[in-house]
Amino acid sequence: LYCKNKKNINFYAIDGTKKHLEILKKFQKKLKLKNIKTYNTFLEDINVLIKNKKIPKFDFIECNGVIHHTEDWEKILSLTFNLLKDDGIFLLAWCDPTLEFGWFHIKNQIAHRLGKDAKSRIKIGKSLFGYFDKKRYELTFNTNLFTEGWESWLADRYAVYYRPITPWKMREVLKK
Repeated sequence: LYCKNKKNINFYAIDGTKKHLEILKKFQKKLKLKNIKTYNTFLEDINVLIKNKKIPKFDFIECNGVIHHTEDWEKILSLTFNLLKDDGIFLLAWCDPTLEFGWFHIKNQIAHRLGKDAKSRIKIGKSLFGYFDKKRYELTFNTNLFTEGWESWLADRYAVYYRPITPWKMREVLKK
């Protein structure tokens, strides 16, 4: 909606799943937005994207619930800050490191250690644990949103090891 009220705004979306980008394109069409560019990639590849696509500096960057999925979150934060204009705003949200600690982290670590990259880890997680995940989250799977977001859910769970980032550690890194 913010984009709709601004005539000269450019909106860039980076997501590791095609489905989320397809949903964004539906919103783009429905709201008649023109300046949206989407990239089906992971945050770890943002430096390549910057070089190849010549991404400009931004007024606003939102990183919502993904930083703890990256291999080197401190490097990603540094790259992100380099993309901000001097007076730009950065909105950051990440996962509580104690959330579902236990069996989830064991499955996540197995997929992480067996896979060579995010896509192979997603396939491994789906192959090894997909059946059990569907049983455990049966109510969630029966919703329309989850049906559309299965690929995204698998990416969330298995693409990269969840990095436990405490608020104190995040604050220390952001002060740099």
